[in-house]
Amino acid sequence: SATNGGPGVGGTAGAFLYIKNVSAASTTNFIYVGVAVASAGDLIGSPGAVADRLMTLKVGEFAFLPIDYNYDINVDASAAGQLLEYWLFDRGA
Repeated sequence: SATNGGPGVGGTAGAFLYIKNVSAASTTNFIYVGVAVASAGDLIGSPGAVADRLMTLKVGEFAFLPIDYNYDINVDASAAGQLLEYWLFDRGA
């Protein structure tokens, strides 16, 4: 959630988000990115929670996107010990 005014008119409060899967090289190290918390015990990457998932980042893949502060971004990993690099560039007032 935001510290620069919270939810509002589109494009007025928000940020630009950079995320990258910097985990060790593997064909099974996935990072799942979603916008809602899955039901108790469901991971964003699980079959029952796919509606919550926006994308899957393989090792070395990244995304750069504008976001409004109307929801939370949630991440999950396919295995323990994975790494996600992120930068949040807040839109100024």
